[in-house]
Amino acid sequence: MHDKFRLYRRPNGVFYLEEFNTRRRRSLQTQDEAEARRLIAQNQAISQPVFNREMERST
Repeated sequence: MHDKFRLYRRPNGVFYLEEFNTRRRRSLQTQDEAEARRLIAQNQAISQPVFNREMERST
């Protein structure tokens, strides 16, 4: 499965996400990498129902 988002950190320490298809960038408003990865997982779950079901099963 191809990732839909790319995670990167700007020099100010804040994590951003970039969507591959649209090249749209958005601030995740956090400096914590674990929190940023959790937010990306939520974004993927919303946009991909199959992924959402797998996340639900694992918790």
